[in-house]
Amino acid sequence: MSTKKKAKKKASKTRTVAKGKPGAPMKPVPVHHWQGICEHVATGEPLESYCKENGLMSRTVRLWLAKDPSFRADYHQAREIAGDKMVSTMMEICEDYDDATVQSRKLHVDAIKWTLSRHCRSVYGDQQKIEHGGNVSITVVTGVPEARQITVTEDG
Repeated sequence: MSTKKKAKKKASKTRTVAKGKPGAPMKPVPVHHWQGICEHVATGEPLESYCKENGLMSRTVRLWLAKDPSFRADYHQAREIAGDKMVSTMMEICEDYDDATVQSRKLHVDAIKWTLSRHCRSVYGDQQKIEHGGNVSITVVTGVPEARQITVTEDG
């Protein structure tokens, strides 16, 4: 047997299988994870680091967020708190600088601004305003020939 086939066979034996049955109802979010995730995210740390530290799959947490509106609301509130903390960090970076560190600080601030625009769109995201002026005309083409006008006269 070639080494490629052996490696492929070995890789197929080491796959992890998801626990639970497909389509089974999802268990509610455990309270200790609910609070831990929100506190972790509120400090500005990524969700993935909490998952790694606590042996959770980030996919599971995202499913909890999709299925549980109360958890989703608390999570988004924690992200807004993290956004406010990022803004204060950004302001501290901008206050103290010298010529040697201007470019690195600018890069750091730009990274924070980008993250804020993605994570807290309603507060720090780009606002788009679309205005329309003028008329709109719509022509519907159906492919059906136009009806002919037939004039009928009575000749008695």
